[in-house]
Amino acid sequence: MTRTIEVVAAVRQIGDQYWVCRRKDIETETELDGTWEYPGGKVEHGETNEEALHREMLEEFGVKIKIERQLTSIIASAPKSWNKKYRKKKYKVTFYLVIFNREPELRHHDLARWCTVEELKSNVHFLPKLFLPTDKKFNKWLSDTHKGIVTIHSERR
Repeated sequence: MTRTIEVVAAVRQIGDQYWVCRRKDIETETELDGTWEYPGGKVEHGETNEEALHREMLEEFGVKIKIERQLTSIIASAPKSWNKKYRKKKYKVTFYLVIFNREPELRHHDLARWCTVEELKSNVHFLPKLFLPTDKKFNKWLSDTHKGIVTIHSERR
């Protein structure tokens, strides 16, 4: 039986733009290196989703966050082409709209950018590696529901 791994992800929005990050290429050379994502991570045993999101943002960016609300949850399997460490698992990623208390430090990522929904859909800025499977599905969800969540908060750059 395939185990589902619980993951949380932070979505920052300013106006019609969303913040995404590229994972650093590291020596382990996994399929995740260099991919684009809405940052976050696994929910550890005994943690709530919200506790995990606070911990991950502090670890990855050195920021405290305010969670505005849960947006959606998406379940996806890793692609069959991925290393077997990942491919036999399903991931349930719950996306939360958040506000950072200050500008983040990129500790586990090498690039971050603000993008419109159209840019996220087109993938033009994200070559050679694209989004993780759940994040790609979230981009579609965002595109389909974008008109309903514009102006969800007023974080400032």
